[in-house]
Amino acid sequence: MSGWSEAWRTGNERLDSEHAEMFALIEALHRAVGEGRPHDPALLDRIEVGMTDHFRYEHDLMRRSLCPTMVSHDQYHTQLVESFHALSQAWGQGEQEATQIACATFRDQFIYHQDIGADREMLKHLKTTAIS
Repeated sequence: MSGWSEAWRTGNERLDSEHAEMFALIEALHRAVGEGRPHDPALLDRIEVGMTDHFRYEHDLMRRSLCPTMVSHDQYHTQLVESFHALSQAWGQGEQEATQIACATFRDQFIYHQDIGADREMLKHLKTTAIS
């Protein structure tokens, strides 16, 4: 993947902005890990804070719109957070191979989530409501 895909645009400016920012941070992380750079707590912190704020916003949108896929969407967020923590831990311990695998897994999960996963289902629902 070489950059943000316009196909992921939702029409919700906050969601689009946060998704694009998260993608840029994840790509920076992917490059850093691939190049064997040392553990970068500041980058990891930016990703974790961004994810936390973004997931909270998505959950609020789903809750207010009575989104029928909210529970499964929240479970997917939990999986992304768990993948991120595994990556962070491996990188912090200097486990290069485990870090590369965890980074690729986290990146792929994020892309799937945007492209055909949980976000697509949430957006289908939100487009039928007045919630934004």
